[in-house]
Amino acid sequence: MNRLLNKQEVDYVLFHLGHHCTLHDELRARFSFESWNECGICEIPQVHFYQSNKAMQPVSLIWLQQSVPVLFPQEGFEEWFSFDDNGHLYIRQDIIKSAFFFLSGLQEYDRTERDEHGRFLHRHSLQHALGVGMMPVVNYYFDVLVHALSLFCQRWDIPFERKRLFSSFGFWLSHDVDRLAYFSLRQTLKRMLQYCGIKQRTSSRNQLKKDIVRGLAHLIFPHRFPDPWQNILSMAEDEAKLGIRSTYFLLFRQHYMDGRVGLKPLRHRQMIESFRRSGAEVGLHGSYASMHDAAVLRNQIQEFEQAAGFTPAGIRQHYLRTDISQTLASQLDTGFQYDATLGFADAPGYRNGYCYPFKPFDFSKQSIMDIWELPLMLMEVSVLEYQQGDFEHLQLVATKLADEAEKFGGFVSLLWHNCRLREEDYPGVSSFYPNLIREMMVRNAESITGCDLVKLIRTL
Repeated sequence: MNRLLNKQEVDYVLFHLGHHCTLHDELRARFSFESWNECGICEIPQVHFYQSNKAMQPVSLIWLQQSVPVLFPQEGFEEWFSFDDNGHLYIRQDIIKSAFFFLSGLQEYDRTERDEHGRFLHRHSLQHALGVGMMPVVNYYFDVLVHALSLFCQRWDIPFERKRLFSSFGFWLSHDVDRLAYFSLRQTLKRMLQYCGIKQRTSSRNQLKKDIVRGLAHLIFPHRFPDPWQNILSMAEDEAKLGIRSTYFLLFRQHYMDGRVGLKPLRHRQMIESFRRSGAEVGLHGSYASMHDAAVLRNQIQEFEQAAGFTPAGIRQHYLRTDISQTLASQLDTGFQYDATLGFADAPGYRNGYCYPFKPFDFSKQSIMDIWELPLMLMEVSVLEYQQGDFEHLQLVATKLADEAEKFGGFVSLLWHNCRLREEDYPGVSSFYPNLIREMMVRNAESITGCDLVKLIRTL
């Protein structure tokens, strides 16, 4: 990106900076993005933002005891900002452009690498190349600017106020309900064929035998032998006891890659009503094909409304498949208030470098999109399967995310699938998972839903 940002792009970054401090007219009138020198020509002290028209040349500078990458540095300066003798504030690095690069997802337009599901992965990202996937770099950039602006305003008696989304940090727990029938007739027959060697085995013969017996028992006596994947109502009840109000994204099967939820419309309605009684939120889990097909998405919303009796406020795309232009535009056109898809499937961390809700940027229209993005930071599958990590590593990741969120008053988002709480698949998960979410609350986190986050960010 070897050009200057245009006005719309600068305004996009300042819009989000405004969630961290007051940017009233008196202060913004002092902002200068023009060419400048240090002669102090202007009689009124100004805030001069360095603008780079050069290609990316990342360097690292220290802020809050962390080494933070600056993508577009100013040659000859090693500080973030400084004042001259006349009280002018000089932002020495192009922080605005660096923030825009991450927050807007520009790198996803510049790079063509995708996996078999059409996803932009962590291993394709600049965060991976720089080793900062677990750092909300945009929050660090904004903290530099807020600190510099506070000193400028204090020096010139200009009103200034810092803002935080949370006094400590927020904890957003969500569940993608892909599957509810581990012991379905279809799955039981499939396991029989695997046991006999007709189909390729996905488990040991001993485990297959156990699952076949349990599956037959469930099919004959469903109440005496419950399906382990039909656990979401008990999950909601257990979470409510901890003071947690989570969000459930329900999938309506429309593609062979979609999970077999296995619920009739009436049972959907009963389940949704139970969720809402417990204080949980219910959103739509956009099917596999809806990434590029607005008609499929509209059809899913209709199915949801028929089952639930209301329109969902939020959506997360199945398999985290999203095109940050086409998919988000379809979601906006169909009336969603927020999307919760933008996270890396293959690693935990910050796909857009931010632990606050934000609005995507429409490059085709050069404008802010009127839909909120609630970034996904940790999905259990990312650590346990993609990275082949264990519960100890997952706990370390969650702690790191909480530390970063608390530093900036942001939030932690955790996605845990209801079908990944089965002890036979993940030994120890039945104790680890409740301990994990309990520890978040012990740290004085504020439990919120997706709707809560949208309402809260609108107040800043």
